[in-house]
Amino acid sequence: MENSSSSQNQKIEHSLNKEIELLSQSKIKKPKLVNLAKVERTLAQSSKQFVYTKKLFKNFKDDTDLHSFVQKLFKLRELKHFSKIHLLVHEKGERESSNFEYTKSTINSTKFSVEIFTNLFNSIKKSKDRSFGEISLKGTPFDIMGTFLAHEFSFRFHSVILIIGRDDFLPQQKEDKFFLKFLAPILKNYIEPLVENTKEAEQIKMFKKVLESSVYSFRFYKDKACIFSNTSEFKNKPIKINIDSSSHFLIDIDNSSLLDQADIFHQERVTLLGDLFNTLKHELSNPLFGLQLSSELLLLEDLNEDQHEFVKEINLSIKRSQDIIENFKDLYDDNLEFKDLNVIEILNEVFTLTKSKSRNLKRLIHIDNEQLNESQIIINSNSTWLAQIFFNLIVNAAEACQELSSPQLEISFRLKKNSLHISFTDNGPGINEELIRDIFTPFYTTKDKGTGLGLAICKNLAKKLGGQLNYLQTSKGASFDLVLPYGHSDN
Repeated sequence: MENSSSSQNQKIEHSLNKEIELLSQSKIKKPKLVNLAKVERTLAQSSKQFVYTKKLFKNFKDDTDLHSFVQKLFKLRELKHFSKIHLLVHEKGERESSNFEYTKSTINSTKFSVEIFTNLFNSIKKSKDRSFGEISLKGTPFDIMGTFLAHEFSFRFHSVILIIGRDDFLPQQKEDKFFLKFLAPILKNYIEPLVENTKEAEQIKMFKKVLESSVYSFRFYKDKACIFSNTSEFKNKPIKINIDSSSHFLIDIDNSSLLDQADIFHQERVTLLGDLFNTLKHELSNPLFGLQLSSELLLLEDLNEDQHEFVKEINLSIKRSQDIIENFKDLYDDNLEFKDLNVIEILNEVFTLTKSKSRNLKRLIHIDNEQLNESQIIINSNSTWLAQIFFNLIVNAAEACQELSSPQLEISFRLKKNSLHISFTDNGPGINEELIRDIFTPFYTTKDKGTGLGLAICKNLAKKLGGQLNYLQTSKGASFDLVLPYGHSDN
């Protein structure tokens, strides 16, 4: 009986051994033993990070500025012996990155290429202990001396590199490496929103700068309260515009300062043209004088009738060229004084200036009053401003009629009381009725390449001349009426 039982046990043992052998040969992975010591260290570190996070939150909870936050890091007991912090920020998709260099009392910022940022970011990411020497920054523009610690962060819109150094060549201590590794996950939660805030602040600063330098005067209203204006009483106040789904803004634009700015631009352009004509006069006067002298000497020679007539025509053309140059000088004189002018002469000179545009434009001149002389209408005015008004009105008419087979511009002069009315009427398509009220508004234009300043400046120049410029309703084309005080200094 005992032998039978022993044999049975041997069979069972043999079967179990067989099963164990099969299991050992199978691909089933054996469960690993839990490292309780490692779990305890992880929990302890998480606990320390939680406590440290609470400490940071207490000290930095009011910080909305990235630069203020980073400089406060120097006050941490574990970082007090560091002398410099660099924060390298790259906004994804941009071609440049920013380097913010912090000491305990200063902040400097520079720009550098995204290629340098990417190479450094990848190098730091591959590092195990995040400790580097100066050689790691070879070829970069960063002012970092000796050894340093670094950590990389990747956010939704930005990538950031944090660099801390002592400006010495001593190896980084084990405690410092551990502390940066411990601190990095905590800082990550702070740096992302602060970088976003800084970007928004820079955009608002740029936006405010654009608004302050604008030729428009305007105010932003929210809930009937003015929250920002580029007028003097608001310029030094901070701009903070929070936009949400319930926000409603009213922008009140005032054009009163716009024409003054446009006048400045116009005056600068006139001054440049005056300088250009003075240069041309200087360069052309000598050769023209030589040609005039030679033609006059030829006229003294014994020439036949045809030759004499031909040389005489040359001499007259030379004098005409000299007169045109002299008149151009007067036309773009930067002197703002008023003097007696012949309006007809100025009009003719402007047509010469606009020849490239008005070449095909038929010119019709009408004098509607017997008191006016067809060749000489004298007023006391400023030649530069008057020429600029004529120039714009003639060019506008030429451009409006350029598609016509027989373009024409009718210019009529008439006296009404003590005012001279000069009307410019073309046979072009005219101006749509709904657009008429806007044609003198600065920067309003219907042209593909127009600035929208021509008529606005003309209206303001007419006002400076003591007159006005108006649009006349007409059944044909466009018509502008320039009204000027009539008379000269002897009147």
